[in-house]
Amino acid sequence: MNAEANTILQLYSIDQVASLYGVSKITIYRLVETRKITFYKIKGCIRFSEQDIALYLKQNRVDSM
Repeated sequence: MNAEANTILQLYSIDQVASLYGVSKITIYRLVETRKITFYKIKGCIRFSEQDIALYLKQNRVDSM
């Protein structure tokens, strides 16, 4: 078994992501509904990994002029 198989992902709830980035829960739900952010669904609960959040932010970064 390799080291990656033993790694436990830190997962964040919709409430946590919304609070962390200063947006509403509805905004996060919309991102999920439109599949603009990758997520895990565990027993009906939506969760996000740090990598999923970082990828979404990177893809939506706007460079300065």
